[in-house]
Amino acid sequence: MYPKLDISDRSSVKDFAKEVTQYGSVDVLINNAGVNLDNEYSAANAQKTMDVNYTAMLDVGTGQVFIKYLD
Repeated sequence: MYPKLDISDRSSVKDFAKEVTQYGSVDVLINNAGVNLDNEYSAANAQKTMDVNYTAMLDVGTGQVFIKYLD
């Protein structure tokens, strides 16, 4: 069973970090997520694209959530 993760939801990322680290530290973190919602321009699609492709990647990739768990 794999834990669920919505990378654009910071509380989901924090919950995911807590769940996976109950087994120990994080040795490797592969940050591979992205969306392309350009089929129809809207402010909501633009915001969702930025939330996933940029903001969430910074939160996870720069260690904002995982830094205390990295070994």
